[in-house]
Amino acid sequence: MGTHRNKYGVKTLKLLMDFGRVLGYYVKPEESMFSGNPTSPDLDLTWRFNKHAKYPLFIFEVESISTKSASDNVLKVFSRKTSIFEKPLFFFHIFLDDSIGASRIEYLKENYDKLNYDTYLLSNPNDVFRLIRDILDQTMRLTTYFDLFSTIEIFESQNVFSIALVDILGLLVDRGYDRLPESNFLPILERLITEKRYNDVHDFYTAYLRNYLSQTQFVFDYDHVGSYNNYYSGDFLRVVHYGILLISNEEKNLQNIFEYISKLESCFGTQISWKPGSLLPGGEAFHLSHSPILLTLLCLGFSSSPYAIHFSEILMYIIKDKTEGFSHFNIHGLIWLLISSRISKDRKSYEFARLLINENGGIPISWITEVTIDLDESYERFFDDARYDENDVCIDTDCVDIVSYDEWDIWLSPYDLSLPAYELKSQGLLRTILQSFVFTNSANDYVQGRRAFASYCLSKTLQDKAIEE
Repeated sequence: MGTHRNKYGVKTLKLLMDFGRVLGYYVKPEESMFSGNPTSPDLDLTWRFNKHAKYPLFIFEVESISTKSASDNVLKVFSRKTSIFEKPLFFFHIFLDDSIGASRIEYLKENYDKLNYDTYLLSNPNDVFRLIRDILDQTMRLTTYFDLFSTIEIFESQNVFSIALVDILGLLVDRGYDRLPESNFLPILERLITEKRYNDVHDFYTAYLRNYLSQTQFVFDYDHVGSYNNYYSGDFLRVVHYGILLISNEEKNLQNIFEYISKLESCFGTQISWKPGSLLPGGEAFHLSHSPILLTLLCLGFSSSPYAIHFSEILMYIIKDKTEGFSHFNIHGLIWLLISSRISKDRKSYEFARLLINENGGIPISWITEVTIDLDESYERFFDDARYDENDVCIDTDCVDIVSYDEWDIWLSPYDLSLPAYELKSQGLLRTILQSFVFTNSANDYVQGRRAFASYCLSKTLQDKAIEE
């Protein structure tokens, strides 16, 4: 077929060329069937296994309308003897419009569908879906991996086909692509949310995550460094994912999740070994830096149930077990304990943190209103700058005492802490959590995510009154 003049046809061919390259094929447009023969018919687009393959695996012909030449384009391939031109694995015959010759499209489909051939009308959404499905089906027969992230980018950026992103993702799940060892399907969904901010993936992701975690026979290898590229272990990330489900209200059976996390807590030497006698040996810095925020996430997730208090109590235990007195080493955990215990309505743990801080002269109010995201060096500098005396008692005039549990709301009322909570809608909160816990290799996203999450958590301390014990 000659060079396309129809703009939609040109865009369609451009998308198919980019799609083929992302899937790993050698792509060639306007290819002569018989190189060097001046009378040879041309093929609109071919995909080969590699550059040196003699014949194409797939042939694409794009027709503006269904005229007699459409039939000729099929005959030029299937009428040849195999010894002259090897038949393709599949022939995709694409029509932009059926206002002329609609019956011819049906005729071609009926007569050639047994020859690895099918027709697709792009004005019909069902046919667009079939086209993508058939291309991916054929590809998955040949390989167990393709670049899904880049594939999604092509369809979203070029906006040629009227197909929803979630339909493509659902198709891949139906075809079992997510179960292939190298697919990294779950991390790719999370990258689409964090990097591309595709909000329409949000509901699909949380529903998929729920099914994914419930299928014990299909357990993702969380330890694949290439998937997440962070320093968290599989047990840590799995708990984060449960926290996401809880906050997204995708999981109603809180008891099952609580019991599962409780079992992980008792395993010796893991990143969430929080129970007495099972804390990770030598992991004091990790537990005091990262566990406070994860435990606060769980307090949020379980905040509608009595299970929430368990996690603020665990944080109190970590601080007691891993530190002595009051120092830069435990102040991060103590501040997050104030926050988590307010969320879980845990007066006992709140009082522990409050008394330990106040007995040592208090802390700057900014440490509450601008919560730090990890075991920050500023704490150590603060203690080293002679703001504390030899007994680690604060003598800085900027230090304040922590108020009682019931005075917390009034104490923080001068500060506009509720604003971030309204800015963080469900999609934004999910992205924030993923940036905070899952994709920590990007320093900017990690810091931005954790700061936003800290602001959200702080705002949630003002939402509810505590239940009297």
